[in-house]
Amino acid sequence: MSTDITVAGRQLVGEVEAWLAAQAPSGRPVELSPLARGRVAERAGQIAAVAAEDVLRVLAEATSVLIDRGWVRGEVERAEGMCLSGALRHVGRALEPTWGYQRAYDARRAAELTVEVVLAAGEHTPYIPMWNDDLRRTSAEVLAVLAVAQQVAVRIGGR
Repeated sequence: MSTDITVAGRQLVGEVEAWLAAQAPSGRPVELSPLARGRVAERAGQIAAVAAEDVLRVLAEATSVLIDRGWVRGEVERAEGMCLSGALRHVGRALEPTWGYQRAYDARRAAELTVEVVLAAGEHTPYIPMWNDDLRRTSAEVLAVLAVAQQVAVRIGGR
């Protein structure tokens, strides 16, 4: 493992904490739990290995899929729509013919990891299916997480 990944992860953790503090009504400093800090830092290193524009494309197209087809919980895909994981996978598979398997897989996986960073930063479970299927979850929350994930992908960058 490269020390650059550790440094990038630490920097991102600090930025996530500052971003959360700015969102808080009190404006008080926010510190992630040790578990969340580790999740954010570890995922940042993996995300940085993939071109940011590829990750952004997957996140943007997944957003479009959920807006056009609808969002559901409980199943990957139904007539009514797709879950968040299903939308990310759908986009990854759709990109395979032009990008090739490995590039499409890497971009889709980095997009998932970016969403997991956003979830971990919010002190939620970082596992997309568990978060998506929470009975209190709404479509608006899913789309909001994807919007923040696009901001995070830009920050982390990639080769």
